[in-house]
Amino acid sequence: MYNICICDDENVFLNFISDKIHTIAKKNKIDINICKYLSGVTMLFNLEENHKDIDIFFLDVLMDELNGVEIANWLRKMGNTSQIIFVSSCKDYVFKALNTMPLHYLIKNEIDDVVLESILLKAIRLCERDKKQRFSYKIGHSMHYTNINEIVYFESENRVVRMQCCGGNSEEFYMTMSKLEDKLILECNKFIRIHKSYLVNLDYVKSIKAKEIVCYNDTKLPIGEKYRKKLNIIYTKFLLKES
Repeated sequence: MYNICICDDENVFLNFISDKIHTIAKKNKIDINICKYLSGVTMLFNLEENHKDIDIFFLDVLMDELNGVEIANWLRKMGNTSQIIFVSSCKDYVFKALNTMPLHYLIKNEIDDVVLESILLKAIRLCERDKKQRFSYKIGHSMHYTNINEIVYFESENRVVRMQCCGGNSEEFYMTMSKLEDKLILECNKFIRIHKSYLVNLDYVKSIKAKEIVCYNDTKLPIGEKYRKKLNIIYTKFLLKES
């Protein structure tokens, strides 16, 4: 399922582009959900906590109160990496829009089925790639996402998981270690349980000693006795695969 948000203050065009996207998705057997807004202010109010659940944004550049470029700037500032496609009746804002790293800038009266299908399918491919590279977790009622390649290890204490990332950033959320381990097995093959309280990203393992792992940032993590044999086997395979 791909979540698509369209924001345009012209109701006729809003329904037009929505119908086009539905037709393309049906033709290519892509499961989508579309939400539509006639106001940027209303859109951000409704999506303030869940904007990262949207995979693709279609944003009208010329809107009152809050235009598409301003919306895109806010999304990027909040760490949103979704695909953004601008739609406009003129080309005057192209260079301002580029700062938000959009996928495309469409001129309304030049949109045709072939162009729109090509852009939408490209956005879907990029979304699929990004989903494979991100770890999702819930804090309160909001979903959060972190690039899997930036996670060094997970540490758990009393159902509170602390995710430690490269650069010293960390985040805490609630999840049992067993559920986290199962989730990572499904989403990524880089993590291994080394202790009842630790899961580590093999990419960040510098060395394995008798009772501990040393990460590339010199962090030392304990190895539980029951996990030692499996760790040695998997890490050896990992090194052979990477060499």
